[in-house]
Amino acid sequence: MSLNEEDIIYGLEEDNFTATWYSIVGYGIFLNVPLIDEDNNGQYSIVFTSDEHILHYSNPDIYYHGKPTGTVSANNAALFRNTACEVAAFDPVQELSVFVSQSGCIPFTLQANITEPDSVLPGQPPYTVTWLWNTTGVFSNNQYSLLGYGETLQLTSHPQCPPYFVKCIVYSETDHVAVSRVYKVKKLPLTCNCSTTSPGGGERQAGLELPTGSGLTVFPNPNTESSFYLNCGEASGTMSEAVVINTSGQLVSAQKIPFSQDGIGMLRATNLGKGIYFLHLRTPDNQSYYQKLIIL
Repeated sequence: MSLNEEDIIYGLEEDNFTATWYSIVGYGIFLNVPLIDEDNNGQYSIVFTSDEHILHYSNPDIYYHGKPTGTVSANNAALFRNTACEVAAFDPVQELSVFVSQSGCIPFTLQANITEPDSVLPGQPPYTVTWLWNTTGVFSNNQYSLLGYGETLQLTSHPQCPPYFVKCIVYSETDHVAVSRVYKVKKLPLTCNCSTTSPGGGERQAGLELPTGSGLTVFPNPNTESSFYLNCGEASGTMSEAVVINTSGQLVSAQKIPFSQDGIGMLRATNLGKGIYFLHLRTPDNQSYYQKLIIL
C-alpha cells in the first residue's frame, strides 16, 4: 500500500497504521517494527500493526478501504489483459529429455523414457543409452560403476539392495549431444527378494547386458597409452564409426576406424585424459557394440 502525505505525521513520533494490505502478487511487511524514512517534507516514523492479503491484482481502478489498489505504473491487472492472447498462444519448445522409471522384482527393469526434441532442434535419434550407478547420487570423480546399456535395462540382480542411485545418459548419435537424469532406485516391496552380486564392496556390474553381447573386445584395457586396439568380427573389412563419451554424456571423440579382414582396428585416444569413458562402435550395417574404456 502506498502512503499519502496527509496520512503521515512528520517527526520522530511513531504513526500507527492499522488498515494496511497488499495485493495477490505483493508481499507482506514487518509488523510492529518502527520504519524510519524520509521524503522532501522531512523524516517520519511508521509502525504497521496489521497487514491484510487482498484477492486483487494491482489496479488503480479498483479501490479497497477507499484507496486505489494500484497506480499507473503498478497495474498488474492491465498487464495480464494486454498479454493474455500472447500467453494463450505460447507454444513451448520441446528439447531432448529423459525420465527414468522402474518396475519388477527380479528381473528388475529400468526404463529410459526418452522424449525426442522438435525436428528443428539438436538431439535427434538414434540414441545410445548408458547406465551408471552408485550409493550417493553424486556422479563425479569416478565415483560410480557401469551398470549397462540400452533404453530398457533388465537386471537379473542388483548391485546392492535398494535404495541406490542410477544415472541415465542419453546420447544422440545424429547430433552428438547428450542429456542425463539421476534417479533414486526405490526400496523394493516386501514381497520382493533382493538378489545382489559381489556383496562386500568393489566395483560391480550387476546384470550387465550389452545390446549385442560380447562382440567387441578392447585391449589393453585399462590402458596408459594413447591407443586402444579393437577386435570386432562383425566390423571385419569395414570403415566403422567409433564414438567416445565421458560420464557426463559429453562427446569427447568421434572417428572412423578401418578394420582389417581379421576384425582388428585402432582407436586413437591422444586427446583423452585419465578417467572412465564409454565407447560405441557402429558398423556400416548399423550393428552397435559397446565397451567401457579406462585410461590410467
